[in-house]
Amino acid sequence: MVRFAPLMLLSVAVAGCSTMVPRTANLSPEGQTLQVVAANGSESRMQFRSNGEVVAAFGERSITGQWNMQQEGLCFRWGQAPVECWPYTRNFERGRTVTVTSTRGNVVRVTRL
Repeated sequence: MVRFAPLMLLSVAVAGCSTMVPRTANLSPEGQTLQVVAANGSESRMQFRSNGEVVAAFGERSITGQWNMQQEGLCFRWGQAPVECWPYTRNFERGRTVTVTSTRGNVVRVTRL
């Protein structure tokens, strides 16, 4: 499960890029909680902290990683796993589900809670 966690977490963070504010606005998932559903149906919840930490919870397990905004979008690092980025041109809209594809080809559905 921990091996799959980085993929799940990255997927969640990226999904929010479809409905929102112009590029000139402050783009950041800080303070948000996202539900992420991977292609295989597994779910996680991600919480974004102002210090660049992101916590992904899978049932009773959780892992902590780092998030930041880069040219490629919203990027994550989970332990020693390679950085994975998701398109993020607009802030997530509460209750809206979007499907996104990462720089590594992973597809997830993300909903801001």
